[in-house]
Amino acid sequence: MLSFIKKYPLTYWPWYLCGLIALILTTFITTLIPIEIMKIIDAINQNQLWQELKPMVIRLILLASMLAIVRTLSRILIFTPGRYVEYTLRKEIHSHLLTISPHFFRKHTIGDTMSRMINDIQALRLMSAFGFLHIINTTMIYTLVIYQMINIHSQLTFWVLLPVPFALLTIRFFVKRLYKYIRLSQEKLGGITDFFVESVANISLIKTFNAESRILNEMQKDNVDYREIQIKLARIRSTMFPFIATIGSIGQIILFYQGGHYIMLGTLTIGELVAFSTYLALLAWPTAAFSWIINI
Repeated sequence: MLSFIKKYPLTYWPWYLCGLIALILTTFITTLIPIEIMKIIDAINQNQLWQELKPMVIRLILLASMLAIVRTLSRILIFTPGRYVEYTLRKEIHSHLLTISPHFFRKHTIGDTMSRMINDIQALRLMSAFGFLHIINTTMIYTLVIYQMINIHSQLTFWVLLPVPFALLTIRFFVKRLYKYIRLSQEKLGGITDFFVESVANISLIKTFNAESRILNEMQKDNVDYREIQIKLARIRSTMFPFIATIGSIGQIILFYQGGHYIMLGTLTIGELVAFSTYLALLAWPTAAFSWIINI
């Protein structure tokens, strides 16, 4: 893996460096917006005049506009080298296939080779682009969000983050099963591709021996197996993400229960409660993306 990173993604380090800077700005601005919302809500509760609220609202609009620009820029700068990596890999693999002996193609099926050229290279492209983005984004979001939450109310931070370890354990459980069926899916797809290519290449022979029904039955069997694997994958995915979202909702319930208690004690304002709620929402996607990163 290290040799792959050195040879391919690091070749485009200027793209990744500029993308990293844009991503840092994106995450930083994202964590500033709830603070501005908190200030506006607290100012409204204190019956401040519009003239006093106006600078806060303008700052919020400017931050939101800057966020849209730098977020888009970070995606362009990070996803583009991922496409270059994919292009280079496909070109090099194709060139290499033209140089190896016929013995290789007798030993390895065409379907398996095509599956590696399509699915495996796509996975490497995703790792080079989405993987890099989400690793940095998840790390920074957790660091900055938790820092801001502790600054607002350290005790409430402890309570609302209690479900996070359970979410990570859940992710680990689902990812193990996800990886198993993704591997089976790729192997089965390689078999189907190979069977299809061989059938087309020998279509005249199949017609000569009137073997169409036998070929159709074999294809149907492999196709049904592939469908069942994909259904199992869909079930795992459709269970995993809602379950993670449910754990995040538990954090919101804890927030409103414990946060309401602190408001009654006078140690927390309504604006700070809203800021906490926004920060929890910011943590939801990076937690789900973490499972996707492990999968890639």
